Amino acid sequence: MRIFTGIAASPGYAVGSVHRVRRQTVVASRRSIVTEEIAGERERFAQAVDRSRLQLTDLVAKLERDLGPEEAQILSSQLLMLEDEMIVEATRQLIADRLINAEAAFSGAIADIVVQFLAIQEETFRERITDLRDLERRVLLAFDDAEPVRITPPPQPRIVSARNLTPSETAALGRETVLGFVIDEGASTSHVAILARSLGVPAVLGLGGVASGLRDGEMVAIDGVNGQLIVAPDEETVDRISSLGQQAMKISRKLDYLKDLPAETPDGHRVRMLANIELPVEVDEALARGAEGVGLLRTEYLYFQYGDIPDEAAQVAMYTDILRRMAGRPVIFRSLDVGGDKVSGYLGAQREYNPFLGW
Repeated sequence: MRIFTGIAASPGYAVGSVHRVRRQTVVASRRSIVTEEIAGERERFAQAVDRSRLQLTDLVAKLERDLGPEEAQILSSQLLMLEDEMIVEATRQLIADRLINAEAAFSGAIADIVVQFLAIQEETFRERITDLRDLERRVLLAFDDAEPVRITPPPQPRIVSARNLTPSETAALGRETVLGFVIDEGASTSHVAILARSLGVPAVLGLGGVASGLRDGEMVAIDGVNGQLIVAPDEETVDRISSLGQQAMKISRKLDYLKDLPAETPDGHRVRMLANIELPVEVDEALARGAEGVGLLRTEYLYFQYGDIPDEAAQVAMYTDILRRMAGRPVIFRSLDVGGDKVSGYLGAQREYNPFLGW
C-alpha cells in the first residue's frame, strides 16, 4: 500500500478501480507560403474557427443538460476565446508577417499568450492555459474537418486518473460512472475540481505524475478531505474509506429534513434563504433545496443564451415562467451586468484587448 498527498480539491471518499484517461496529442504542421496564398490561408483559418464554434456549442448544450448552466460556462469561455482579437487577429497577422500556413500561425498566437500567462504568478491565469491548449487542439483538428477524439466515460463506476483534463474532456466524462478524480496537475479552482464538487465526488489534484502512472483497473482509494490517494489499499483501509463514505452519505440524508425548516439563529433571528439563479431550469433545484425565493436572477445569461439581443417577448416569456414556478415567492431581478469583453458585436461595442482597463 502506498499513500500520496496532493490538493484536496473536492471532499468525499471513494474506493474503486482506475479508469485512466490518455490525452490526444496534435502538433501543428509548418510550411512557408507566398504572398498570393495569404488570403487563402486566412480563409482556411476562418473555416476552422467556424467548425470549432459549432463543436463547442454542441458541447456547451450537453454540459448544460447534464450539470446545469453554471458548469456549462466552463466551456462557454472557449467560445469567447474564438472571438478574441489576441488570438484571431494575431493569427491573421502572423500568416502575413511570417508567410506561414494558418495552422502554424494559430499555434504561434496561442504560444505567445501562454508565455504571457506563465509569467503571471496568479493561479487563475495558469488555469486558463488549459483552456488555451484545449482550444488549440480543437482548432488544429478542425482544419482537416476532424473533431478531437472523444474521451470515453468509464464503462462502470470507476475513479478517473489523468495527467490533466481539459474542459471538453471533463464534460465528455459525464456524471453516471465517475466515482472520483485523481489528477497530476491543477488546483482547487481548476475545471476538474469545479466539476467534482458539482457531482459531489472526491478529487485529489496536484499529484505530480502519480496519477498518470496508475494502471487501468488498478485498485485505489481517495480521501478527498485530507487530499490523499491510496494505491493498492489494504483491507483495513478499504473498510475505513468505505465506512467514511457511507457516514457522509447518511449525514447528508439526515440533513434533508432541514430544508423545510425556517432559517433561524439560536437567539431567534429569522433569516430568509434565497437562491441565486441564472436560467429557469434552476428553479426546481432551488425549491427542492428549500429556497424561499430568488435573491438574484442574473438576466445577462439570457443574452448569452441567444447570442443576440433577446426581444421583449422572449424576456417576458422567461421571466413569467420563473415567477409562475416560484408561486408568489419573491424574485429579485438584476438588470444586464456584463463586462465589455462579453458584449462585442451584437450590442454594438467594439472588441477591446483589455476592457477592464479601458484599453
